[in-house]
Amino acid sequence: MGSLLLFTQMYAPEVGAAANRMNRLSKFAAVAGYAVDVVSWFPHYPQRRIYDGYQGWFHCENIDDVAVRRFRPVVPKPTLIRRTLAEGWLAAGATLLGLLGRRPDVVYATTPSPLLSIAGLVVSTVRRSRFVLEVRDLTWRYPSAITGRELNWVERMLERVMLWVAHHADLVVTTTAEQAEFFTKHGLPEEKLAVVPNGVSRDDLKEEVPWPENSRRPFTVMYAGLVGLPQGLQVLVDAANILREHPIEFVVVGDGLEKPKLQQLCADKGLTNVQFCDAVPKKRLTKYYERADVLFAHLRGADAFATALPSKLLEYMATARPVVFGGRGVAAELITRARSGIAVPPENPEALADAILRLYEAPDQGREYGSRGRQYVTQNYCSDDLLTYLFTRIKQL
Repeated sequence: MGSLLLFTQMYAPEVGAAANRMNRLSKFAAVAGYAVDVVSWFPHYPQRRIYDGYQGWFHCENIDDVAVRRFRPVVPKPTLIRRTLAEGWLAAGATLLGLLGRRPDVVYATTPSPLLSIAGLVVSTVRRSRFVLEVRDLTWRYPSAITGRELNWVERMLERVMLWVAHHADLVVTTTAEQAEFFTKHGLPEEKLAVVPNGVSRDDLKEEVPWPENSRRPFTVMYAGLVGLPQGLQVLVDAANILREHPIEFVVVGDGLEKPKLQQLCADKGLTNVQFCDAVPKKRLTKYYERADVLFAHLRGADAFATALPSKLLEYMATARPVVFGGRGVAAELITRARSGIAVPPENPEALADAILRLYEAPDQGREYGSRGRQYVTQNYCSDDLLTYLFTRIKQL
């Protein structure tokens, strides 16, 4: 079948959407007959602390029959320039390891790191391989979107880099049609684009997550995922404050830079109805979902986030739980189209609290939403089918 070299910023044992997507892709490629090599740096996300067991400068391991080569990262402080310098180190290390070892037939580089795309282009050019660039989100636009300013010089540089690399790639993969439109507006031919949304594996769709049996327990609203700036989870704390007199519990499962601030905010407000849990591997999330009556996700209201479709929404829907989503654009349209829950305006705690209260007062309606969501995901977002399409396109290169 050939060999595939995968450049990724995040990979198992890290948790989160990017790592999960690349784990599925690499395992699918291996089962399909590709000899797969993964190049990444030591896992340290989202805690920004290198995981136990990774020492020295290089580390080789085998995860699910996939060979993984890693190198020591520079773990930056959370500023744009320092993060960009760290990603430059990521690109340099990936380039070095990519030039060593067997020649790949296909080099596949994925964001969120824009500079990792340069490593993919350089290695594919030197080794005369086909080059696939995957752009999961327009991440270089997020900092300016959050602060409401124009792109600064660093972000403009990163955007020019992404567009330049995209024009030299053999195939550009995006997760939404709106992201693909960004590239066509900048002159990329449609035939060089493939829209491959996030999805849910067939194994995850085999059995429904059971509903809680204890009728005396609190009604539980749960968020599971990264606790960062784009997620804007202060809105959940504010909604919990509005509903503090109701028997409703709010649970946040995950880590990220904003988590300590949210914990402090809850302490300042004297909230006892919000619980924070550490991030857990995807396999253990089911036990948390079993506690939930409603699953929640949120993206800030800036235009840059309107093109994003968080993979957690699809995972939520697969559990047959009703979903409340705060946001606009692609993700809000999905919830409405699937009739799998309630979409509310972003950064609006009053609207969020009202949606949660409606589901609390009408649990049968919530179960109807959940059932429809699971059916919609099963029919339209099975990752096995989506990856089959992706590798069909790759074979045609």
